[in-house]
Amino acid sequence: MKAKRVYYSVFGLKDGTVFAVLPVTKPRKTKHGPAPKIDPEGVCRFNVEDDVTPSQMTDFNRTVFHTAVATALNMKRILREQLAGRLDELEKAVAKTHDQLARIEDKLDLVLKACPSPDPT
Repeated sequence: MKAKRVYYSVFGLKDGTVFAVLPVTKPRKTKHGPAPKIDPEGVCRFNVEDDVTPSQMTDFNRTVFHTAVATALNMKRILREQLAGRLDELEKAVAKTHDQLARIEDKLDLVLKACPSPDPT
């Protein structure tokens, strides 16, 4: 069975943390509106909740909200701890390679200037 793409309308915080999601039909371009923007995960509508107050939510919604936010924060922390050192090493390696390429280019320029130009005849 071939998997079909699913599209979502999500409710989240200003930092991008999603705490509620609804599957929706594929959004279509309308005659008077712009083409819908769909991200790689299938999110076509991102509703930002500015003043989310869990105290006004039902018990179930409050539990889902806190679980989603805590999971997002924990994932960000884990990724930062695991990737920060590796990214610093990669940045240093790229800078070193950049310096080496600059030196090679300088030497090639000197060699090309020292070579006589070919005779067009």
